[in-house]
Amino acid sequence: MAHPLRARDERRDDPGGIKEGSRGWSACAVAVGEGGKRHPRKIATHITTPAGVEENSARGAGAAHVWIRDCWGPIWDYKTIATADIGNLSKSMRFRDINVLLAPAFLLCVHPAFATDNGPSLAAILEKSAKASGAQDRSAYDCHGACLSHGAREEFRFAFDGVNFYNAAKGPLDDIAGFDGKGCWIENWAGMPHYVGLLPKDSNELLAWVISGEWALPECPLTRTLTERHANEVEVNLQPKDGATSATLTIDTDSMLPKKLKYWTDSGDEVWEFSDYKNFGGRTLPRRSTHVMSHTTDWYEIEDAKPSKLAAKDFSLPKPDLSDTTYDASHGNEVEIKRIFGYIFVRPQINGKDVGWFFLDTGADVMCIDPKVAQEDGFAKLGTDTTAGVVAVVKLGVVRGQSFQLGPVTIKNPTFYAFDMTPFQAFGIKVSGICGYDFLARTVLDIDPKGLKMAIYEPAKAPEIQDAQWENLTFNGDTPCIQCGFEGDRHGVFSLDTGSSSTVDLFSPIVAKLGLLRGRETTSVNTGGAGGSAVSHTGTISYFEVGGHRFDKPTVGLQVTKQGVFASPYLAGNVGMGFLGHFKLVFDYQRSRIGFIEPDKG
Repeated sequence: MAHPLRARDERRDDPGGIKEGSRGWSACAVAVGEGGKRHPRKIATHITTPAGVEENSARGAGAAHVWIRDCWGPIWDYKTIATADIGNLSKSMRFRDINVLLAPAFLLCVHPAFATDNGPSLAAILEKSAKASGAQDRSAYDCHGACLSHGAREEFRFAFDGVNFYNAAKGPLDDIAGFDGKGCWIENWAGMPHYVGLLPKDSNELLAWVISGEWALPECPLTRTLTERHANEVEVNLQPKDGATSATLTIDTDSMLPKKLKYWTDSGDEVWEFSDYKNFGGRTLPRRSTHVMSHTTDWYEIEDAKPSKLAAKDFSLPKPDLSDTTYDASHGNEVEIKRIFGYIFVRPQINGKDVGWFFLDTGADVMCIDPKVAQEDGFAKLGTDTTAGVVAVVKLGVVRGQSFQLGPVTIKNPTFYAFDMTPFQAFGIKVSGICGYDFLARTVLDIDPKGLKMAIYEPAKAPEIQDAQWENLTFNGDTPCIQCGFEGDRHGVFSLDTGSSSTVDLFSPIVAKLGLLRGRETTSVNTGGAGGSAVSHTGTISYFEVGGHRFDKPTVGLQVTKQGVFASPYLAGNVGMGFLGHFKLVFDYQRSRIGFIEPDKG
């Protein structure tokens, strides 16, 4: 007969493992199977810190990371609680010793559907929440209503069928996200949809799965951790299994429905509040979702929802809408560029006029124009939006012009942030705006920073660039990112930013995590950008690798700010023209790739 509790060390599955001198358990929750069969289930540890019980990994913050599985024996479908003060674990401690400590655990049994002494278990919360929302029937639904998005009144549609979803605000400032089984995609007012990773992927998935109630279903690809219990609510930490974003979901214990979802962004904490729940044909959904981010509050209301037969096309990545774009070869493909302090400038025509120079900025999710130019030319005012600069957050107006033309490409009715360019007149030229994602996504750009020229191609007709080392792009929102290597044989995801003159800025979380300031000679400087400036440090690292080239002993930025883009925990850093300016660069957004050509090969 099998031992009533058998466990084996599976530390190889957990990068933390058991470390010598780490603290042990204060309690251990043992889940067992059903029907008297060998039924592997998981033993989850409840650490003495408030980290709680994690559904998918028994890991608690600030304590030993222990995974124990394979429990079997007489099965009662009970949850068993045991208390064991193990103290400081040493490497010599065997798991058979833990078996002895846990054997008396079977004396205490609590059915998972009921509360423990500390409140409902995670399993009970998931079961009750799925039942309360009606998500257990797994029906597809199509919801329609209205919203205030980016300060503009728009139509709202939310459709879902299991894990797939389509979440859209459509009007003057479209803002759409979807999941099609292949990945998460977004489309904003630029009309150029694409797959995304990192925070935009995670946050859109979290929001859709919480509103639909599917976050509580066992097949939903989330890791869930019960973190806090209060009188009338509980908090559950959610994280996509293939993502890095950690969010806090607050559940009302009377209704067992979500009240609030919160996660960190470079614009500060984003908070979604859910209220006025209504049953629509068996599915209970929040009629109102309120979105608070920095200086902006938007809302989304479901007015009608019903079960629907939805097809794959309802969730699939749309094709780019190029109806507003013309390509005229008679203008020629090459345009002049100007470089000042490493930055790249181009000179477009706005509404048929020369209004000055624009930054060419791959780090800009949107186009920007000086509000004085917009006012003089009678741009239409559409709404407002909040954007994160490198160290802070700013709220800007959103305006629309008649045309934007650069080289062979003309975009009709382009949308811009109204962004004050006065500080940049210090460059000695008239700077009137920023050329960002809306233009970049409609072209293939062959940039020669040293030759001060750039070729612009229609994507379908762009020549294949020879001698380029091609790398795949991941998009963090509308900003291109790639894997880079740096000191200590480390690798991370870095954004590519032609609007930065730095070599590379390593972001605050990675600087702190790796102790990159410790024992390193640095200089304090001010780092500036949209939203202001903040103190940072520069120092020398042993090397940095990007585009297949290794830069030895470069001077880099080491950031310490707590807000803005440079405080993002989702990226390792931001690569600027200090490195990128050494290459000829080919940006091909529609094929999600970048080509690097070293000058001696180009």
